[in-house]
Amino acid sequence: MWQLQQCLSEIAHQRILTLSASELLASSWQKNAFCLIIPGGEDTAYAEKLNRAGNRIIREYVENGGIFLGICAGTYYAARRIVFDPKGPDDIKAERELGFFPGTVVGPH
Repeated sequence: MWQLQQCLSEIAHQRILTLSASELLASSWQKNAFCLIIPGGEDTAYAEKLNRAGNRIIREYVENGGIFLGICAGTYYAARRIVFDPKGPDDIKAERELGFFPGTVVGPH
């Protein structure tokens, strides 16, 4: 918990930039980034644009000490498998490539 508090405190003092998928794929952001935040939305859109090359860049960033913070759809995107709205109108059951969390994320909650 302490590490999370320290991280959020540090984020509050950083300049925040919004990256498009093509800018993330350019990977020049890595050397100056304190934290990569993947927000809510649709994780399927993230997967479509970032699978393979984008995920490799994100993984390298984290392996080299960078911080990844997934919020809502960003959390689903970072899981190995998602189950979303089972038997509902937005039913999604899918594997995800990034897989920082090795289990299944189930939602919505």
